[in-house]
Amino acid sequence: MNGAGMNAVLRLVRAAGAALARVRGARAFHPAGLVLDATLEVLPEAGRPWGVAFLDRAGRYGVTVRWSRAAGLPSPLPDALGLALRVTDGAGPGRPFDLLLTSSGTGRVTRHLPVLRTDAVGGAYATLTSYRFWDRDRVIAAVPVGGGGRGRGLPVSLPDLARALAERPPVVFRLCAAAPHEPWRPFGLLTVTGASQAGTGPLTVAGASPAGSVPLAFDPYGACLPDLAPGPRLRRWREAAYAGSRRARGAAAPPGAGRRGGSEGHVEA
Repeated sequence: MNGAGMNAVLRLVRAAGAALARVRGARAFHPAGLVLDATLEVLPEAGRPWGVAFLDRAGRYGVTVRWSRAAGLPSPLPDALGLALRVTDGAGPGRPFDLLLTSSGTGRVTRHLPVLRTDAVGGAYATLTSYRFWDRDRVIAAVPVGGGGRGRGLPVSLPDLARALAERPPVVFRLCAAAPHEPWRPFGLLTVTGASQAGTGPLTVAGASPAGSVPLAFDPYGACLPDLAPGPRLRRWREAAYAGSRRARGAAAPPGAGRRGGSEGHVEA
């Protein structure tokens, strides 16, 4: 597609995002979310470096998680699920590292496609787009740990999910990365520990933050690691859709706009 054609398509995507936001009176995508605390343990493998400083150094980090329904479809309808992660100080002191993951498959093709789900831990979550490691491009994924009653059976209705998380052991995901011809290789464990005071408050399902506060927004392009950046696939489409959504609501770009490759249309999952 030539430049003029691409620009026309992006204008349509931006207009669609704006129209959906006006109808909803909220974000066009991921209109409500469940904000939770988590911890990330980075567990390097001896003799198998990633070539990424963050992944090659053992560490423990605080994480803010936002679990959401991508299209905001009413329960009990299935929906693509979002798992947004903000790793505190992940890119250095005072600099978060953001990852956006969506319910997906794990195959060579399905890891790039959103999957509708009726179980919040019924399968993997992936970045859909590849990240640029030093030697090749890889998709990053979060795979639920454990089977049976411990690893399955979480509802996708956000109020029901909040109640279920409060009544059961922490949910654990194995974080992995892989190129198309590689097996999935783990680099850490994410443990979702419970309610968070970030964003809209503990175990709160809401489309907007309280008056006077800044909505919790994630930017994987601006808040990425210096040696681990997302590739261009999906970027222009995402930015156009979210820019339209913000304009329709009169919302500002997320905090940190313009850092390390950010642009006018930031993602706000």
